[in-house]
Amino acid sequence: MRFVLKAHEYVPELSQRFSPQEQERMRYWHALPDDWQNMDYREFLKVRRELIASVIQDGYKLLSKDGEGNTTEIRIPIAELLAEGETTTIELKSTLRTNLHTGEKDPRMEMSVLKTIAAFLNTNGGSLVIGLADDGSPVGIEEDKFPNKDKCTCTWLT
Repeated sequence: MRFVLKAHEYVPELSQRFSPQEQERMRYWHALPDDWQNMDYREFLKVRRELIASVIQDGYKLLSKDGEGNTTEIRIPIAELLAEGETTTIELKSTLRTNLHTGEKDPRMEMSVLKTIAAFLNTNGGSLVIGLADDGSPVGIEEDKFPNKDKCTCTWLT
């Protein structure tokens, strides 16, 4: 009896929802071989077992780097991050707390940022970039009117 994956019927449509970089990360973390949707099922399982073992090994190496399970931060260059634009894992916000229409501090702006952070925490994580409009144009952090950089507990990108 021959088993065939039916994924080739729906994968093209689903792939349109994600950038190539997101698809690459998903294939890695889900241990999906190249062209998996067109593979014979038994061959898919055989190849996938090896990939799963590699993902587990990579995870173990990352978690046990210092022998205490402390992980190192995975950094994506800001230019690469911004080139993707907004995605399910990248969110751009013009300000942290200031309504650009009124120029005043607005709790709705803060709530919007908190909702984004909560969404990332409840899913696979993501990157929140403050100081850029949705189209990627710079707004800057000055709009939030913090007295100085120390008063905003943000990671500063230079």
